[in-house]
Amino acid sequence: MGIVQLPSLDKRILTWDNEKLIPRNCPVCKRKGHPMFVRPDGLCVKLCNQCDTFFVSPSPTNTQLSKFYSGYEKHHRNAKQVNGAQLRKMYLKTNPYSDYRYQVFTSLMAMQGKRVLDIGFGRGFFLYFLKQLGAQVTGIELDDYTIQYAHEDLEIENIIKTDLLKIDVREKFDVILCMDLIEHILEPFQYLNKTKMLLNPGGIIAIFTPNASFALQESAPILFRVDLEHMQYFSNTTCNYLAKKLGLDIVHLENVGYPSLVNLTEDQSVKGKLKKVIKGFPGFEDTYRFWKKHFSQDFSRTGHYHLFCVFKKR
Repeated sequence: MGIVQLPSLDKRILTWDNEKLIPRNCPVCKRKGHPMFVRPDGLCVKLCNQCDTFFVSPSPTNTQLSKFYSGYEKHHRNAKQVNGAQLRKMYLKTNPYSDYRYQVFTSLMAMQGKRVLDIGFGRGFFLYFLKQLGAQVTGIELDDYTIQYAHEDLEIENIIKTDLLKIDVREKFDVILCMDLIEHILEPFQYLNKTKMLLNPGGIIAIFTPNASFALQESAPILFRVDLEHMQYFSNTTCNYLAKKLGLDIVHLENVGYPSLVNLTEDQSVKGKLKKVIKGFPGFEDTYRFWKKHFSQDFSRTGHYHLFCVFKKR
């Protein structure tokens, strides 16, 4: 199989400084890897034949990525822009158990009094609801905008603007969340090793990330054509390799969900334009939410676009 040049799909094509890109081996097991795809942003995706991790190489530097993520919420996030007050209002209307990941966490551990660390908490969904269940929550984030509304509107007191690798290992937690995180950083193995050091015995680490287990079954995998800030893509084999290497037990491993292509491409069809008009009607969102809750079938746990893995410390 030759190197495949992938067509664009995500309209958010990032531009990296090619002169500052850095070569790297597999960020999980340090093998060289074999070039497989060229993404629409021009970066090469390699496959590691030892741990089945796909990774970008050459890649942007940590400095470039830190600058990018400092303004991620306002300038790049693929979701409707909201302020902190709107976010709080949305969460007040939300049943957290409608999210299957929340169901898994609470089935594995009662949250009352537990110390939870959410790394790269974004819009603070898990911090907010786990706090309601009595957990002592701490969040790490680089985006000033999300830090502000987590403090002011979600009333999360323990927020730290830092890199996980700088956290004092004397800090200990019962639950550490890496939700939509591990694909964004250049040193995922170092991060997971650090989370293990921060974890109490019997504690859990959860990762939720795009799933590369089925990437070679597609001629032009969507996985490598959207969200082009991603630096690597884990597979089921990657998770098993990590568990063995880190001395952790896998207590939950699930392939789940579909890619969200909303707002990634412009639908110029008559049907697409009509949908846009309908969604703009006053009261549409509340009506749709009620219908979905009471009458629609839940397909959230079908598909295999995401990988949801929970490790437990012995």
